[in-house]
Amino acid sequence: LLKACSKALGIGPHQAMQAAERLYLSGYLSYPRTESTAYPKSFDIKGTLQQQTSDGRWGPYVRELLAKGHNKSRGGVDMGDHPPITPMRAAGQRELSGDMERVYDMVVRHFLASVSPDAVWRSTKINFAVESLGEKGKFSLSGKELVS
Repeated sequence: LLKACSKALGIGPHQAMQAAERLYLSGYLSYPRTESTAYPKSFDIKGTLQQQTSDGRWGPYVRELLAKGHNKSRGGVDMGDHPPITPMRAAGQRELSGDMERVYDMVVRHFLASVSPDAVWRSTKINFAVESLGEKGKFSLSGKELVS
């Protein structure tokens, strides 16, 4: 969590842990001081997803995921103490603010990604040359498009 907050959100480790602990004490997140990255077999993924169905940011996606079927979380390590940091209840869009909102958002999105099908990308690369420029006229353009 601390590395992800630092890299993705620009939040230092101390601030990130303070926000995560406040979210835990308020019932929004599971215990944040864990090294577990795999859910135990008994973990209720469907129930955790159902709590997020009313959220305007990702509710439609969660409802579709529940209808089509979610993946079981793959890989990771279950340290046996606590499950990975997981959303425990929904938070309205204006219910949280500042670092708490940003950390909560990241945890929910990470959880959703961990039980979602893999993303499929279409990659395209175009090479072209302007003959009158010789060697300096060779160009390449590439891009990716999210298919599903």
